Amino acid sequence: MAVVYNWMLRHAEAMPRWKGHAIIGVTFVFSVVVLLIAPVWVLLPLWVFVWAPVSVFSHALNSVWKERDQVKKHRIDAAFRTKKLLKGFRE
Repeated sequence: MAVVYNWMLRHAEAMPRWKGHAIIGVTFVFSVVVLLIAPVWVLLPLWVFVWAPVSVFSHALNSVWKERDQVKKHRIDAAFRTKKLLKGFRE
């Protein structure tokens, strides 16, 4: 399972955020269509073979973008602190 998660983590790091959300959204729409057309017993294979990997990918995507958002926030905060210090220095 760790190999699968690391593989999905590498792919989540390489793609933009919207592509990851598009994968999750397309999978959701696909599963709704399949459940409306197919019999109920299809739910278990769909859950195991489709939603399990998609949920692992979703977790990897969330962890990647959470870290990137934190880095971006820290950079913005540091820039504002520097700007505030320089403003006080010039006056």
